[in-house]
Order: sequence, then structure tokens, then C-alpha cells
Amino acid sequence: LLENTNLSAREIVERSLNIAADICIYTNHNLRIEELDAEPNE
Repeated sequence: LLENTNLSAREIVERSLNIAADICIYTNHNLRIEELDAEPNE
């Protein structure tokens, strides 16, 4: 998905989690997203 959009990885995650929160009765919209630093593949 990341290759086919102008959204960043974080934006994709946020939108996906918000969709899940909308349809799941056990999930709410209080999100905690942890980001990891990674070196680019060579």
C-alpha cells in the first residue's frame, strides 16, 4: 500500500486504526502508535 499512495507509513497506520475503531465494539479511538527508527535497505 505504501508504494501506491502519497501517504506516509504513519498516516496509513492512523487511518487503518481509525477504520478498525469505527467497526469494532472493543476498540476506541484512543490510539498509541510507536515508531521505530530503521536504517534504509541497501
